[in-house]
Amino acid sequence: MASKLSPWAAFSALRFAASFNFLQQQSRFDKFIQVYNHERPHQALAMRYPGELYTPSARAYRDPEPPQYPFHDRTVCATRCGRICIGKRKINLSQVFSGQLVGIREVEEKIWLVTFLDFDLGYFDDVEGRVEPGPQPLHHKSVNDVFGIACKGCLRYRPVVLDAG
Repeated sequence: MASKLSPWAAFSALRFAASFNFLQQQSRFDKFIQVYNHERPHQALAMRYPGELYTPSARAYRDPEPPQYPFHDRTVCATRCGRICIGKRKINLSQVFSGQLVGIREVEEKIWLVTFLDFDLGYFDDVEGRVEPGPQPLHHKSVNDVFGIACKGCLRYRPVVLDAG
């Protein structure tokens, strides 16, 4: 048995359906923001409008400085598809880094380290066309590992063997 939409649900489905292009969709978002902030009171704000309570920040926004990699051989910008291009070589990194500056440093013969800000992302070589992850930087050693103590385990957690006799 098919359920029938209420008139309000049908209207809402048509009203909030995706537009045909980005400009039309942006126009719908702008209209929604106008209604939400200036024409619809909010119970959580004591039936006031968010637009009347909003105050812009006194501090101006400034873009952060581009990262510097002084200990690396070169700084390159990842492409829109997340690659590092060096000459004719294309090394796959990740789309997450699209448009971001990364540092590249040769650590061994034909093996390069890729760094983003303070994080070493991984390595690539002449053979593979992708960055492979390196050692985990956030792996914490236990006190036993640091001081070389061989842990024997607590006696209270050892299984107790009972005699049958």
